[in-house]
Amino acid sequence: MMTSDAPDTVHVDTSPSDHIQSGAVPATPTASSTLPYSWSGFTQYAWKVRWEFLLSLVFLLLAFGQKLFSNTFSIDTEAIIQAQKDLYRSWIQLSRFGFVWLKKIAGTYWYNNALSGFLTVILFATTVFLWGYVFYALSEKKEKWHIAFFAIPLFVSPIMAEQLGFLLQSPSVCVGMMLVALAVMTYVNAASVRVHRESHRIRVTLAYHLLAILLLAAAFSLYTAQISLFISAVGMVYVYKFFSSSSSTRKSEHSFTSFILIPAVLSICGYIIYSLLNRLALYVYHTSTDAYVNDQVRWGKDSLYHIIVTILRHARTVYFSQRIYYSLAFTVLGILLLLILGIRFLRRCTPFSAVLIMAAVFASPLIMSVLLGMVPTVRTEFVYPYVFSFIFLLLHELLSANSFLSSKWSQLLAWLVLLAVCFGQGQISNRIFYTESVIYQQDVLLASQLATRIGEVTGMEHPSEPVVYIGRHIPRGNADTYKSTDLDLIGRSIMDITFSTTHGDWVKNHFMAAQGYSFRMPSRAQESMAEQESLSMPRWPAEGSVQKINGVIIVKF
Repeated sequence: MMTSDAPDTVHVDTSPSDHIQSGAVPATPTASSTLPYSWSGFTQYAWKVRWEFLLSLVFLLLAFGQKLFSNTFSIDTEAIIQAQKDLYRSWIQLSRFGFVWLKKIAGTYWYNNALSGFLTVILFATTVFLWGYVFYALSEKKEKWHIAFFAIPLFVSPIMAEQLGFLLQSPSVCVGMMLVALAVMTYVNAASVRVHRESHRIRVTLAYHLLAILLLAAAFSLYTAQISLFISAVGMVYVYKFFSSSSSTRKSEHSFTSFILIPAVLSICGYIIYSLLNRLALYVYHTSTDAYVNDQVRWGKDSLYHIIVTILRHARTVYFSQRIYYSLAFTVLGILLLLILGIRFLRRCTPFSAVLIMAAVFASPLIMSVLLGMVPTVRTEFVYPYVFSFIFLLLHELLSANSFLSSKWSQLLAWLVLLAVCFGQGQISNRIFYTESVIYQQDVLLASQLATRIGEVTGMEHPSEPVVYIGRHIPRGNADTYKSTDLDLIGRSIMDITFSTTHGDWVKNHFMAAQGYSFRMPSRAQESMAEQESLSMPRWPAEGSVQKINGVIIVKF
């Protein structure tokens, strides 16, 4: 294992068998015994943190326990159950070809909601464990390193609940996060190669860089927003590695070039390869990119003033915790960390570059907002919980070494803050999934009631007429559930999420079919007719809210 005081020159063993295997870091000829990441280092890490990680899993169960054996689902999952081919084709059109290919390779192309929920929880735990190793290997105080300060904030994050609540994609998102972690380990190892022969060093370094590019391309193909995680991780790794380093160490390790500029180039190269493969996938599947992808990017479409105001307003929402997905503790602890690093800079204990990059890391939850020029969906902001975890981790390390309190009391205070903040966050995530469960049950009941009413109107259990749904239905939930306006998508009624009549018919008819009530999809002309006829109809559940007009069954909410 290599630390900042490791020798600059070592002998090299190029035997691939000594290098990382089985998912820690791909095997690449180099000096494995002196690199930050190696298979032996990973096993030592796993052994050291095993009991504390098991404790951390209690918080994973607090937040995600309901998803282990639950069969509830939210928006889009009904489509993958009933219109698998169409939905997978739509993922190709959304530039998510890796998602489709991974499902084929893993044998999960046929969707099983219960299996997906189970895999999500297991893979999320594995993802966090692997990311823990990213920082553990860089720590100079491994004997005092605690994985709980990194793992627990991630496990309980409401944003992760929103992201991983999309069970049709959540296992592949976790795989993508693990690929990003491997890419980080790979470029750090490349920067740490020390050999006598320059030509050998260049070959080994290029091999690592190529591997990092391929890993990033694969991660982007699973979920393009993974690029935001890599950008933020580059900053976190730089801060964690160099916050207490000397200028000579930074100079000898080419800190800015090796840990900032080169990763930036790697991410660009990874994105280029991903884009080329995406073009190939579109060609093979005889389709084109969905307009939804381009519509998401507002740069060049909206005025610069509008985009800047939108980003600033979103920043206010994030840092002042104006939605349930964000925590004021993130802002307070982040500012505290910046103040401590600033004081250390004045005392010449921390380089200014680390302070500056930590400020950028603190702002990195806004990456998606800046890239898109709009307020992103909450599920794409998963950089936020990673930064939150990093803040906890680094604060604990700094306070443990420089606290005005005794070591015993500083440790107690750190653990109390961690557990108090994360228990509160875990309650929110738990309540999101509880809301989803309650609302799902009410949706299932509504589906039964609708099927009964349609049968009464048509006189048939399985009518041949298409069904058009006008408007949306917002269930009441109960006193313990979140309101629809509090939530992004997870926990909201499938009967509530309607962007247009066409979209509503797609969602509602597939949800009905998923419950065993299959009806024909209407044409656009039939939907237009139904929209006009519904103007004089009463709303559900009034008598007359379900009618058959001109060969079309109309349901008005």
